[in-house]
Amino acid sequence: MNRAQGIALTVNLSMLGLLGVALLLEGVWFAWQGGPIGGVLMMLATGGLLAGCAIWLLFFSPELAVTDEPALNPPAHSIPETPTDNPAPVQVHTWHQRLKDDTPLWLAAPDEVRAALAGIGMNRINGASWQEAVADARWAHLSVFLHCERDKLDSSPDDVDGLYFTREAADAAVAASPQLANYYTWKVFVSTTALQYIIEDRRALPHLVRAIKKELFARPSCPGTRVGLKGWNSGEAWLDTSGQRVVLFEDENVLDGYFTASGDLRTAAFKTDTGMGRFDENGEIVLPPRFEEVDGFHGGRAVAKLNGRWGFVDVHDHWQIEPRFLELSRLVWDDYARARTAQGWGIIDRQARWLVADRYAEIGEVSLLKRGTGIAAIRKQDCDLWGIIEFGYRDGPAFFDEAESEWLSSGQNEKTVIDFVCTTEEEAVETYWSLVDAQSEKPGET
Repeated sequence: MNRAQGIALTVNLSMLGLLGVALLLEGVWFAWQGGPIGGVLMMLATGGLLAGCAIWLLFFSPELAVTDEPALNPPAHSIPETPTDNPAPVQVHTWHQRLKDDTPLWLAAPDEVRAALAGIGMNRINGASWQEAVADARWAHLSVFLHCERDKLDSSPDDVDGLYFTREAADAAVAASPQLANYYTWKVFVSTTALQYIIEDRRALPHLVRAIKKELFARPSCPGTRVGLKGWNSGEAWLDTSGQRVVLFEDENVLDGYFTASGDLRTAAFKTDTGMGRFDENGEIVLPPRFEEVDGFHGGRAVAKLNGRWGFVDVHDHWQIEPRFLELSRLVWDDYARARTAQGWGIIDRQARWLVADRYAEIGEVSLLKRGTGIAAIRKQDCDLWGIIEFGYRDGPAFFDEAESEWLSSGQNEKTVIDFVCTTEEEAVETYWSLVDAQSEKPGET
């Protein structure tokens, strides 16, 4: 819906509202003069009429033309090298949200499309930014057609379901959309813009990257080093020629799927012949590929494996806890982690102090309690039964309250609160919380 349509719809609905108010007042007067039953019936009829008109305006009224689309079969042409040879550009009013004015766009031949995709990809691998890579005069103004879908009942931005370089291909994708059957709540359409503006739309950029990578994969040679991406949909990207940045990773949901968040730092894993590392949202390498495995950052630290042992590394690639554990979990609530040595499983804090000694066969997920203590389900060595322990430490978080956990003041870091009588971890946890609920319901206790 463009601005003119929005204004027209607003005016129509406003006039409808004024008419409704007038009829409502007339109904009230009629009820006062002619009796309540007649007035109520008149008001109900008026309300139904107005609701029907509003629904028709919102969902079923025919839309005005909002764009002068190019011909369905326009002749393709090459981008001229000199301004004097420029043919008259096709004028297209784009629906792309970044553009508001008529912009001259060019229709490309298949060879030009392949050359543009390969050229942009090579520019990125050679160290150019996205803005520099797409600004080349040979392809910056090439026409791009986006298959878009919009939920009329939702105010969120349009979904971009595909990117094409011909109107025919975009029209075919729109025609195959299952949402066409739901025309009263969904609008499925083709949006037209210039190639140089695609990078400004996070929803459209993955489609461009996917097309670039398809073209590069089809070529016999390409500069830069290909790297593997580890995540939901493991794929490939490139190191640029400087070796300091990962490029062409924005497809396959990499921005939402591969990244883990810790405060403002979001990173994704990549792998080369030398090992695994992590890079940020801009592709800048945070941890070089020197680890056997490395997790995302939690509490400013990432669990990393080197020479068969696990430890914690910070964002500056410095070891905060040297790799000495056989297994190590990420930090829970930025304070606790499960760790395993040759003796067994235990729980450590961020300074690697043992809060729960490494003497158990298994330790379940750790949950944080109030007052700076936590609980965990545990299983003893040579025992198939589970119990629950509480743990904590004297110089813990600022909200620690010694009065509610006197056992900590005696120098202990852990105590058993559910004995080893449960057959599963889930049963032990459920038993613990049932006990907590029962105690909280005792008369005179809170």
